[in-house]
Amino acid sequence: MLRRILAVFALSAAFAGAARADDAALCKGEGNPASADRAAACTRIIEAGPTGAALAEAHLNRGRALQAMGQGARAIADYDRVIALDPANFFAHNNRGILHLDAKRLDAALVDLTRAIALAPDDFRGWLNRAAVYLELKQDERAVADYDRVLALNPRLTVALFRRAGALTRLGHKERAAADLDRVVALEPDNPVAYRVRGGWLIEYGSPERAVADLDRAIALDPAHLPTYYQRGRALIRIGQDARAIADLDRVIAAEPRNAAAYFQRGLAQHNLRRHDLALADYDRAVEFDPTAETLNNRGRVYFALGKFEDALADYDRALALDAKFVVALGNRGWALLRLGRRAEAERDFRAALALRPGFRPAVDGLNALRDQR
Repeated sequence: MLRRILAVFALSAAFAGAARADDAALCKGEGNPASADRAAACTRIIEAGPTGAALAEAHLNRGRALQAMGQGARAIADYDRVIALDPANFFAHNNRGILHLDAKRLDAALVDLTRAIALAPDDFRGWLNRAAVYLELKQDERAVADYDRVLALNPRLTVALFRRAGALTRLGHKERAAADLDRVVALEPDNPVAYRVRGGWLIEYGSPERAVADLDRAIALDPAHLPTYYQRGRALIRIGQDARAIADLDRVIAAEPRNAAAYFQRGLAQHNLRRHDLALADYDRAVEFDPTAETLNNRGRVYFALGKFEDALADYDRALALDAKFVVALGNRGWALLRLGRRAEAERDFRAALALRPGFRPAVDGLNALRDQR
């Protein structure tokens, strides 16, 4: 405890000292000084004993400097003091709200940012930061409403477009989300991030062919960004260009030899090309680094293709132990059991899969195969 007290004292002492002629400019951040120098200047001003607006301004500027230095608790203490002196200070409420958000104190963040908006409804920053709180609270409709206000005030703010697109996607408004991402690309046609984000979105919700085009452009703009090659590999698999996908995933794995996701995707491409031994080797690595239900299921599919039904069954069992409602694994296990002559257990799995997903084709086909064998 004494050590902690001494550390705080030492830090405070570092910010103290005799006032200097340039303290006012330093405290305001003129000339872009280092944050520690700015905080020290503000401390000297505060210790000189100003009152009223001058004292509030010094605490506000020191809070900003401390916030930039990652000293959130001390910054909040300064913002508290500002608000006590000037309850209508937008910046103190806004900045304190951001710090509460960073610390996951979401209720406190919401109170501060709502107050900031009330104080300055034409400043987009309050709306932007409150929208981030709503995202954390998984209140996407409210987040979208706040982003609508942000973009009405600042139509070219791409961070708001990106985030609104994510919220709209979760709400099922995919056309509006796509329009937001298109707008980002139109605003920043030379920004690789714009193409990466839209490309990743297109893989899941749009056209994988368009995703490849976006990711090609992102790589042309920033060829050193490794995750883009992984994303392009995923997109290429979706359109049947497995050999190209493998080349991208080879690059990822060479740089990150423990990347389970890259082994998983390369295993999928190798399986599509019927290179079963190579697919098995990739899935072995993926299971080693991250034994997910999906990876185990996919390795089981390779064993099944090789006629190793006992090995396939063992992987399906492990996958279902991790996720008992994994419909695809239930159907696959049913077929492995059927190949092993365990008809009653196969029927159980097929019916369980259909209970979870009526009309699931592999389960329907499995029950038909059981019937035909009678």
